[in-house]
Parts: sequence; C-alpha cells; structure tokens
Amino acid sequence: MISIGMFSGVVGAFVGTPADVVLVRMVGDIKLSPEKRRNYKNVISALVDICQKEGITTLWRGTAPSIGRAAIVSGVQLGTYSRLKYALIDTGYFVDNSWTQFLAAILSGFVATLTSLPLDLAKTKIQNWVGPMKPPGMIKIMKQTSNRNGFLSLWRGFLAYYTKACPTAIITMLLVDQLQALYIRIFT
Repeated sequence: MISIGMFSGVVGAFVGTPADVVLVRMVGDIKLSPEKRRNYKNVISALVDICQKEGITTLWRGTAPSIGRAAIVSGVQLGTYSRLKYALIDTGYFVDNSWTQFLAAILSGFVATLTSLPLDLAKTKIQNWVGPMKPPGMIKIMKQTSNRNGFLSLWRGFLAYYTKACPTAIITMLLVDQLQALYIRIFT
C-alpha cells in the first residue's frame, strides 16, 4: 500500500506542479513589496506570464519537493490507514465498519500531516522564490528555517494543515473501502 500510494503521489505531483506553482504565487503575491508583485489577473494570465517571462520549465519549479511531499503524503496515508484500521480491529473493540474506517482515516491524516508539513513548507518557499539565483534545495531550506526559527517551526500551521488534510483522508479512505466492498460484492 505504501508503494502504491507513493507511486500515485509522484505521478499526481508531477502533473499538478504547474497548477501548484500558480496557486502558490497568486496567494503569496500580496506578501511581496509592490514593485516585486506579479499581479496575475487569473490562472491563465499567470500561466502565460510565467512561460513568457521565466520560461515554461519554471512551471515545474519545486517539482522535486512536490514529488517528495506527495509520495510521503500518499504513501504514509495509505500505509498507515491500512495498518491502523487492522490494529483497531485487532483490539477486539472494533469491527470493519464505517466508524472504524473513519477513525483510522483521522489517525492516518494526522500521521500524513506530521510527516509532510516540513516538506510542504520547503516546497512553498521554492515555488514562491523571487530573484535571479536558483532557489536552494529542499533540505537546505528546511535547515535554514529550523536554524532561524527553531526546529518546531517546520510544523508551523499544523492545525490548519491538518484541518485541510483530515477531511481529504476521511473521504479518500472511506471511499476506497466502500468501493472495494462494492467490487467484492459484485464480482466475487
């Protein structure tokens, strides 16, 4: 499950990185000084502007951290969900039903958030990079952030990130289990 999750995360991240770059830049634009703002009108104007001014490859800036983050999120989420669900069932207090799946998904979302937030922070900083120099790598950004603001700063915004990730984990994992049960009922 971890390998399958990681592979799907890698493919999805590679395909989705241009949209992520645009999103990060549009959101981060307000934090820039007026002379450095990009002032994109919309997503299409941002895509065109980036390609014209910085080259099409800029749309894949931050691909490595995006892939790393997505691989970890997907792999950890799928892997821990299965293990947690069966660990709950093994206690004897739970059976394989929607409640157990819901609880395992909440816990899985927590673990995925815990492991991926530092990577998401680095990815966002790389994608938001302004300047003539190439942005530093993911590990270097995480080290700099940790040295500058303390180790726990790598998890700044944990609650907001978890609040976003948890419903996604719940919907995804419950849907996977329900579709799997439907498939078994129909085809076996």
